[in-house]
Amino acid sequence: RNGDISVPPVDENRPGIAPEMYDMAVGLIREFDVMEEKEQGKYGQSEFASVRGTVLVFLPGLQEIIKMLDRVR
Repeated sequence: RNGDISVPPVDENRPGIAPEMYDMAVGLIREFDVMEEKEQGKYGQSEFASVRGTVLVFLPGLQEIIKMLDRVR
């Protein structure tokens, strides 16, 4: 993990979610975890903070949800 998150280019003539956009979203979610760990420390043997925030991601359809879920795991 290098911590670099960049915004991928968007082509208005080609609607859809580019793989780089999924990567950006996952990178941001992971950075939120890092921020929480820095603020709170890790909880016991867990790899996460004791109180974790929630991220709501809006996606247009089931296929996009499945793709995002695969990347987050």
